[in-house]
Amino acid sequence: MMPGAPMMRGPPGVPLPLHGMHPQMAPPAMPPPAMPPPPGPPPTQQPDADKPEKTWIEVKGADGALYWHNCITKVSTYEKPAELQSAAEKADAATGWKEFKDADGKPYFHHKERNETVWRIPGELAKAREMLRVVTEGGKRAAERAMAGLAPEVGPPVLVPAPAPAAASALPVAGGAAIEVNTKAEYANKAEAREAFEAALADAGVRSTDSWEKVSRLASADGRWHALPSNAERRHVAKEWQERRRKPEAAEARKTEMANRKRFAELLDATPALKPRMSVREAEAVMRDDARFDTLRSALAHETRADIYLDWAADAAAKAEAKARAARGKAREAFRALCDAAFQATGGLDGEGSRAGDRHRTREASWRRQRQALDAAADAEARRLAEAEGAEDVASAMASMSALERMEVYEDVVRGAYEADERQRAGKRGDARRRDRKARCAFLALLDGRRGKDEPIAAVSWASVLSSLRGSTEYANMLLTESGSTPRELFEDVRQDALDALVQLRGEVAKELENRKIGAGSGTLIEGVAEVRAALGGSANKLLSGWAEADLALALEVVEVVPGGAEAVPAAGAVAGGAGGGA
Repeated sequence: MMPGAPMMRGPPGVPLPLHGMHPQMAPPAMPPPAMPPPPGPPPTQQPDADKPEKTWIEVKGADGALYWHNCITKVSTYEKPAELQSAAEKADAATGWKEFKDADGKPYFHHKERNETVWRIPGELAKAREMLRVVTEGGKRAAERAMAGLAPEVGPPVLVPAPAPAAASALPVAGGAAIEVNTKAEYANKAEAREAFEAALADAGVRSTDSWEKVSRLASADGRWHALPSNAERRHVAKEWQERRRKPEAAEARKTEMANRKRFAELLDATPALKPRMSVREAEAVMRDDARFDTLRSALAHETRADIYLDWAADAAAKAEAKARAARGKAREAFRALCDAAFQATGGLDGEGSRAGDRHRTREASWRRQRQALDAAADAEARRLAEAEGAEDVASAMASMSALERMEVYEDVVRGAYEADERQRAGKRGDARRRDRKARCAFLALLDGRRGKDEPIAAVSWASVLSSLRGSTEYANMLLTESGSTPRELFEDVRQDALDALVQLRGEVAKELENRKIGAGSGTLIEGVAEVRAALGGSANKLLSGWAEADLALALEVVEVVPGGAEAVPAAGAVAGGAGGGA
């Protein structure tokens, strides 16, 4: 033992390794205390007459520890009997070394007879395990060849000598002696030796990013390290093995990183005490007591955890804001319904009342008069929502609405009612205008239908035609119109248009007669339609076509032809006098 080196207690008679024996490992935790002598056979263990009695039986004691009881010699022991040991256990027992694990699960090795304890696997133990593997694999290959009908392998095995023992080839132990590592191993061929060396690298936990010094430190205690004869060959093979492992390890690292990120995000979601506005330090303080956080803290770097948390916090804040915004919107809609009911209770607007009545209702429906009742209704609605499942956020939003916000909602309701009322009034006005226009068109068509009758419309008065119009639907609809001309005004317009047309016709006829030199030299009067037709000859049909005989008779009763190329002038008072008599 090194001077001044402390030693911790191990299992009964098993000291733990020294502190300085393995620079990468701290001393293992305290092993379990010594166990009392094993008890006798368990009381429930009764022989079965139908089955042959076993020599050894495995029993679990009251404290959970396993021990073995010999049913013949009645001896109990905590050491597993040799006849029950596997080939690997027998190989270990033959060397005198036994493997233990500390509280963290790290293996160390103890030799009971020498009272020696080491961290690294002893050389003879590694050799025994390697020889067992070679023998087992050799027997397996021979069996496979026999089953395949192949001849056994011939030729001596390849002997791969190890370098001469050096200081680095010995392991210091508690007593100051050295345990010589495996110096010679037999492999069937070079490929098998290389495979054994690479297996030693994998078992030692060598990574693709480890330096050669770290590779030597991790794997040199394994007996398979000397499967290759020189350090140069070992270094070359180790480098090739690391290159092959680089991509798989990177892919596995990425996969593990993504899985750990996902687990950390799930941990954040599953921690209700976390708030989005917390800092990274505050959030980790909240999760410190969670065992899952302890695991992920060692698996993820601090910067990675901070990035994940900040992304989660931003997303959680956005979700919380969206949820609060939706709750406020629902609260406003619920309060709007209350405001609408309160406004309608005051009389509301129906598009029928007068503006004075609307102003009176507006005064009654003012916010100042309705505020107290609406506040009470809003508080009652908030209490009702709080008791409803899933409406707690809406209830809270309604209860927290300010007086200004409530006033804005109420005034918006009133303003909307006035706008709807105005649209209704405008629609009614449009309907009335369309109805009036349709009635006027029908009445004008009725008046136009009187053309061609025995008595021209230009020669009758309103009083004479009214009696015949009173029983018609067109005249009744005209009386219901709200805008535009009255029935008499429309009649007078139609009568005036007819008079103007007759005067124009008389002038055109007089002009045509003057162009034909009829009555040249002095003003000539031509009376009657027959004389006009005779004077005009064949052109009379074109000029007089489309006119009713009654209208032509009124217009062409007397036509004066003015010589000298002047425009023809109707006889004074001819048409007007006839029409005036009718008026």
